[in-house]
Amino acid sequence: MKAKKKGIPEDTTIPPATLAELKLKNPRLCWRRVQGYEVLFRPMNAGEWEKFKAYNTDDEKSSLDKQIALENITADCLLYPSATAAEAMFEDMPGLKSVIGNSIVRRAGVTLEVEEGEL
Repeated sequence: MKAKKKGIPEDTTIPPATLAELKLKNPRLCWRRVQGYEVLFRPMNAGEWEKFKAYNTDDEKSSLDKQIALENITADCLLYPSATAAEAMFEDMPGLKSVIGNSIVRRAGVTLEVEEGEL
């Protein structure tokens, strides 16, 4: 199922003042809604991407270590809800950390379509 690209919908439950403040601080703010939970995150910066990529391409790292790296990038980039509300959300649906983390990784550009040709 391909995600729809659009702005934040009018039926968002995120308080307007919170949204405005976060957009001001993070011009590339990203919004996702998953199972009724709304989250805002910032894209990874180049340093975070390089660290994440190096960690996830290291054959010495276990799959658990790689999962922890994904969860860490989620914690680093998640801006809304608050840390307390996010913990409650992840307690309710633990797999949400991975879903959001994967969305953050996709936002870094790893799933972009590339046109190719040979000359």
